[in-house]
Amino acid sequence: MGNDFLYVDFVKEVSEEVTQIEEGSFKATEIPHARRMQFLLFENGTYAFESRRGVYDSDVFEYLLEDYDFQYSLSRYESLGLDAMRRFYKGSDRVKKLKADEIGQHEPNPHVTDEEIRELTEDFGQHSRSIIASVGRTKENLRNAKFIKDGVAKYSGLSMIKSVTPEGEIRKLRDSGRFDFGVDADKDEDEQAQSVRDTVSNVIRNVFDGASVDDDDD
Repeated sequence: MGNDFLYVDFVKEVSEEVTQIEEGSFKATEIPHARRMQFLLFENGTYAFESRRGVYDSDVFEYLLEDYDFQYSLSRYESLGLDAMRRFYKGSDRVKKLKADEIGQHEPNPHVTDEEIRELTEDFGQHSRSIIASVGRTKENLRNAKFIKDGVAKYSGLSMIKSVTPEGEIRKLRDSGRFDFGVDADKDEDEQAQSVRDTVSNVIRNVFDGASVDDDDD
């Protein structure tokens, strides 16, 4: 537990169906096993959780609040608008990969633009539904590519952005609201918790605030 957050390494037993052969015939069998999920709760009620099959945010809240008698509801970011994706793009030091759709169909932000690049982008959009650009294993930056910076990123929808921080850490954001990042395994548990807290807090403050959320009463 930190000064303004609660970090939980939650473990739940889940069952997985497997097919086995017994006496010459197939038989479906449920095999139980433990599955872990990292969960972060801020003092203002904002939370983030690791996406794990069979383990849900509601499971953690039921565990944490089982001794308390009060009603609560959960709201999740189920999608991010273009403004949020643009904020993540502009706030990224180096962009390794991105996926864009609705190419050339959006107004730029800001409205300062290169008309030639705009026309090229719109023309490209007439022949392609989406585009994936990647620097591969190089240390190049897609934000330095004029067609991406002044064309695709300004006039298109952004459905996925993969970036690298100055410290070399990978960050990936999808317009579904899913955010992927790693934590240094060499750090102890308290340091990992603080690292998760700092990363998630920064993204919520700079990207997610103002995005749409869906209520979930599960």
